[in-house]
Amino acid sequence: MTLTLTRPPELKGQRLLLRPACVTDLWERLAIGEDPEFSRLLGDLFKDVQQWYAAMMSDPYGWVIEYDDYLVGYARLYRVSLCRRDARLAIGLFQRENRGKGLGTEATLLVLDYAFGKMALDRIELKVLRSNAIAIACYEKCGFQQESRPRRKGGNDVIWMGIDRERHLRLSRVSTVEAQTTAC
Repeated sequence: MTLTLTRPPELKGQRLLLRPACVTDLWERLAIGEDPEFSRLLGDLFKDVQQWYAAMMSDPYGWVIEYDDYLVGYARLYRVSLCRRDARLAIGLFQRENRGKGLGTEATLLVLDYAFGKMALDRIELKVLRSNAIAIACYEKCGFQQESRPRRKGGNDVIWMGIDRERHLRLSRVSTVEAQTTAC
């Protein structure tokens, strides 16, 4: 199977738009500022945001998350192997007030629908801090299962979770994913 992208397609949900990064995202992300919970592992905000922006602009499987026309987070598939048909998922909502509203669940399901549908992947895995109960609940709601006991990584307990295509389809998650290649 050949799937060659230079920019990710837009993924539209009921409340969210996952889209490729644009030039204005750097400044919008800086304007959001630092949320202590989100950035506890980060250092210099400006340096980190510049690195995030550069990575998102060149990532064929990386999306910024828009809610009510505002940048609220990101989602990306990395370590994508079209031969093994698997990938890892990373997702983050930048501000506390956007967590616990189901936005992470909607974004995760949009990416899973795309990964298991258009990309024809068989498996997605992720790692999450054991202390991040909101994220764990989100991933479990999306069908991920814990696959390992917590391991120490940099002083934090990390849990690996995974989901395969069959489980995702069995859970009958239906989202309105419209995949269109767009440019900002």
